[in-house]
Amino acid sequence: MVRGTKGHISVVPYSRGDGNQVTVRQANFIDYYTKPDSESFSNAYRSARRAGYSDQTSRNLTHLKPKWLSETIGQLTSSVIKPEEITGVLTHVIYTNEEPTIIKLKAIELMMKYYKMLSPQNDNEPVFLNVKVDLSSGPRQRGF
Repeated sequence: MVRGTKGHISVVPYSRGDGNQVTVRQANFIDYYTKPDSESFSNAYRSARRAGYSDQTSRNLTHLKPKWLSETIGQLTSSVIKPEEITGVLTHVIYTNEEPTIIKLKAIELMMKYYKMLSPQNDNEPVFLNVKVDLSSGPRQRGF
C-alpha cells in the first residue's frame, strides 16, 4: 500500500494484529506520533490533525483507544524503542514548555522510578508526617 499526504509518499509498514494493513490515515498518524523527527512527535492531537483526522476525533483519539492504535504502538514498542530513547523523550517533556504540568510531573515520576529514586511504599503501612503549626499569634484577619 502506498500513502501520500502533503507530498510525502512511502510504503505503509504497519499491520494490525489480525494481519490487515492499517489505513493510510492511521499509518500517517502513527508516523507523525512515533517518529522523533516529526513536528508532532509524541503529541497525539497534532499528529492526528496532520494525518487528516477531524478536530473532534483528534481530541478523542487517545481516549477512545482504538484497537488498531494499541496493537500498532504495541508492535513498535516491543521491537523498536530502547530505554535510552524513552528517557530521552521524558527528558524532553520535562524541560520544554510543550506539555501541561501534569504531564511533566508524570514524566518526572517515571524518570525517578527508572533511576530508582523512589522508594517503594507499602500501602498498608501508615505514613507519618511531622507538621509544625505556630498558633501563638492568634487567628489571622483577612483583609478585603
